[in-house]
Amino acid sequence: MLKSIIFKNFKTHKNLVISLNDFNVLVGPNNSGKSTILDALRVLSGAYRFASRYKPTLIKLADGKTTYGYNIPESSIPISIRHIHTDYNEETTSIQYKLKDKKSIFILFDYKKEPILYFEGERKPVRSAVPFRTEFPLNLAIVPTLGPLEEDEEIHNEEYVKRWASSHRAPRLFGNFWFYDKEHFGTFKGILEETWPGVSIDLPE
Repeated sequence: MLKSIIFKNFKTHKNLVISLNDFNVLVGPNNSGKSTILDALRVLSGAYRFASRYKPTLIKLADGKTTYGYNIPESSIPISIRHIHTDYNEETTSIQYKLKDKKSIFILFDYKKEPILYFEGERKPVRSAVPFRTEFPLNLAIVPTLGPLEEDEEIHNEEYVKRWASSHRAPRLFGNFWFYDKEHFGTFKGILEETWPGVSIDLPE
């Protein structure tokens, strides 16, 4: 479970700490940074999905420290990182996700470099994907922004769809999403047709 998130130089949040409980509601005026906090969760979701499939390697951080972690491909991050640094500066952007048992996942964005994920607080050495998932168990489900569906939806590859499925592009990937997630389509179809009698939906072909 996430206990808090610490932002440094991340978009509108130069320095921000938010504490999390079992149930949280973000409120505030427009342009106050609510969406930026959700973007941080999208970043974690994409980076964690990549890290949980591979073994970590030794990486060198900007401060010279060497630790086990991951170089995360930009294609795995479901937001644009082009303007991720506060006020377009070239300082390192970092997001620290604090979990229970004093464990933390860090994601760093150095200017014009590949994002890095590393971790602290593990009880046992993490040298492969399984121990990483065991030491840092996360189950994130990001509900995408609602919007109109595309009438003539373009076909995309599965990796592209996974990257953007929780983003503002999600409504334009509706058919693509279910084309690649046939396993759960039956459940979705049942809920939809039960909720709106007379409405029917078939698996995209």
